Amino acid sequence: VYAWGANYGQLGTGNKSNHSYPTFVIVEKDRIIEIAVCHSSHTSAAKTQGGRVYMWGQGQLMIFPHLFNCLSPFLFQISA
Repeated sequence: VYAWGANYGQLGTGNKSNHSYPTFVIVEKDRIIEIAVCHSSHTSAAKTQGGRVYMWGQGQLMIFPHLFNCLSPFLFQISA
């Protein structure tokens, strides 16, 4: 996955620097099949074909407190 643009953490590049060119974010052995971005909370997510979900970003809304200022992809464990 590559990301670029203004960055408040939602690009997942490990910092808050803006990137005007595609910048490497995450490699995963499973194929990434879905990507979501929430502009208002500066948060991004990617789901793999195998069901893994990675999240990263500023997390302004504090829905997931452990994601606050998570500048690199974090494997988000979902328990049923």
